[in-house]
Amino acid sequence: METTEKLAELCGIIAGDGCITYYKKNGDYRVQIFGDYKEIEYHNYIKTLFQNIFNKTPKTIYKDDGISIYLNSKDIITKLIKLGLPAGKKKDIIRIPKWIITNKRFSAYFLRGLTDTDGSITFKKGDRKTHSYPTIKIELSSKKFIEDIKSVLKNFGISYCYYSDMKKSNFGVFRRYSLDINGKENLKKWRNLIGFSNRKHLNKIEFWDKYRYCLPYQSFLKTKSLINKVNLKF
Repeated sequence: METTEKLAELCGIIAGDGCITYYKKNGDYRVQIFGDYKEIEYHNYIKTLFQNIFNKTPKTIYKDDGISIYLNSKDIITKLIKLGLPAGKKKDIIRIPKWIITNKRFSAYFLRGLTDTDGSITFKKGDRKTHSYPTIKIELSSKKFIEDIKSVLKNFGISYCYYSDMKKSNFGVFRRYSLDINGKENLKKWRNLIGFSNRKHLNKIEFWDKYRYCLPYQSFLKTKSLINKVNLKF
């Protein structure tokens, strides 16, 4: 199939908050992407990506703890695996596919999809009067994957702070690898060269553009109103 910028973005989304599973015995081939109710608009965007690329629209699952979209298709799963996305647990085998990492434009869209789902942007206070210092953060459990991202950032001339630490979760203790992309110049480069598609990130940046600060955990969308939009009852 033809490789495109939007296909690279979708691959980044799946690498971030998605998973691919297949069970040959019962013919269950599935790609699924997870999120929360504040990202309903973004999940609709992902569904449009699937529709435009594969001419199929994923279904949506609504649960108390969040939403997910999924698509069952042997043909699509086979194509995604051939494109370099792993099936099953991603931790030790996820990498940026070669066709993406060797193409600067594809790399930008992959990184956009990854950060829209598995990244964050905050505005730190430090010794300043307001929370005005931008930081884009990417945290992953795969060292090889984070090394791929570092090489992409270098190609774009975007600097970063790299570190690792131990994190405790419901699944045990594991090492976490992090990239902090700090400062106004880096944010400017990111917006010009990579960009965001997730309104969650864009709202914070637009607020900062206008007021030159953005408080931690500042909420721009109310979960309750979003739940009402999809007529859910809890």
